[in-house]
Amino acid sequence: MAQKVSSDANYMVILQQSVYMAFIIHFVWALLFIWLEVPFLVAANIASCFLYIVNYFLVKNEAYRLYFILALSEISIHACLSTFTFGWEAGFHYYGIIPVYGAFFFPKMSKSYKCTAAILSISLYIGLYFISDRAIISLSAHMIDFLYVLNIAAAFLIIALLGSFFRSSVDRMIDHLNETNEKLNIMASTDSLTGLFTRRKMYTCLDKGIRGQLPFFVLLLDIDYFKQFNDCYGHDCGDKALVTCAKVIEQLAGETGSVSRWGGEEFLIMLRSETKEEAAALAEKIRRSVAHQPVVNRDRTLFISVTIGLAEWRIGKEIEHIIHEADCALYEGKKKGRNCVVLYNDQTAALYT
Repeated sequence: MAQKVSSDANYMVILQQSVYMAFIIHFVWALLFIWLEVPFLVAANIASCFLYIVNYFLVKNEAYRLYFILALSEISIHACLSTFTFGWEAGFHYYGIIPVYGAFFFPKMSKSYKCTAAILSISLYIGLYFISDRAIISLSAHMIDFLYVLNIAAAFLIIALLGSFFRSSVDRMIDHLNETNEKLNIMASTDSLTGLFTRRKMYTCLDKGIRGQLPFFVLLLDIDYFKQFNDCYGHDCGDKALVTCAKVIEQLAGETGSVSRWGGEEFLIMLRSETKEEAAALAEKIRRSVAHQPVVNRDRTLFISVTIGLAEWRIGKEIEHIIHEADCALYEGKKKGRNCVVLYNDQTAALYT
């Protein structure tokens, strides 16, 4: 919905700018035709000014199809009148190019409208060439040259400005799309409750770590007796416990590793560490900090504990292999009574393979 609103707003701005530009051009032409003493073209351009006032309100009310028909009809009629009056050499026929350009760059119009408008405009342009060889009003050669240069410059300026308006609109929509994609990427990689990485994002981090061939450890944490905690105090309190635990983990391990909510009450940390002693010390620090961090729920102050399984990545291990080892160590910790840190070793491997 946000994309549609932004796109419509950009489209409306473009059309409003084209209305302003057309109004100014016809106002200037009305003054010029007063000077040249061509009253019916003065009247025609004044009528065009009023038409673009109407078009302004059509744009405001998003009546784009009617605006399209009126604008392209007005441009074609004005080009015909002026060309018949002063002849092909005066260059008024160049305005007949604009409807062809506009027909294909108005995204709100159907293909049938665009094709019909383009065919009619091209036919009209070619027809003008054959029937406008004799001017109704004769002007001096210098004035004809002046009108020719003025018209060709104005026609190409209008096309360039319209092109810049549409390009600007496209750029804004691309920027909006990129921002939306960035937000979606963040949403896809961030757990909505805890703000930690999602399981999917953590797989990316683990894969990058394995390809980088740098030593790291995997810590798999599980909140002890979380189901009973939820059942006893309610899911709101359970969510607070998850957020509290996540904050402690992020605070202690965020600078040296990547932290994710692995699923439910489980968290997984990819810890960049050189030795088992460092990794085990951090895991123990996390365990103690969680155990001493209160979970405040209304008038109650509660406490939780975590069990942590720790496994070391070595060259040749796949992602699922290292996660399995951390899970085995975690399960061993639960068998030992929970609220502890267990490092995966050969003895653990013998128990769970």
